[in-house]
Amino acid sequence: MYRYPAELASDELTTSGLTPAEVEKFTCVDCHTRMAFVAEVDDTFIAVGRYNLSPGTTEAEVAFVVADDYQHHGIATLLLERLADVAWANGIETFIALTPVENRSRMDLFRDSGFLVTTEYDGATLDVRFPIEANQAYLAARATRHSRTPPDIQSNPDLPRG
Repeated sequence: MYRYPAELASDELTTSGLTPAEVEKFTCVDCHTRMAFVAEVDDTFIAVGRYNLSPGTTEAEVAFVVADDYQHHGIATLLLERLADVAWANGIETFIALTPVENRSRMDLFRDSGFLVTTEYDGATLDVRFPIEANQAYLAARATRHSRTPPDIQSNPDLPRG
């Protein structure tokens, strides 16, 4: 199930070490320059994916977190698809992400998406960039994924792209 993030208990997030500005960044979306989706099971958040537009550009930072018990089940992939759909509709052309080198799962997510991924290494992290236009490779990878995914948890494959 996808939905916009519900109002989160900011006092819980503040006590977790986040500043008030960070709490606002992670919990407030405008559905254009800042967007987030959550996945939940039995009213419990199990994943969140978000993007934040870099001011004055058509690039947005994209990030994900998935609960340990739910990793490697395609949840982040579906969140990426949905975020890319919304971002593209809002004029965003490229996603960027800073990813630790050892996070192979994150790199697999980006590479297996079908988007044309480029990376630069700075010694500790990978600067990942990829245009989110729905090219042939992306559409083929998405169609393959959706042929294996139950319809009730797919992102909207009919959303116009490109």
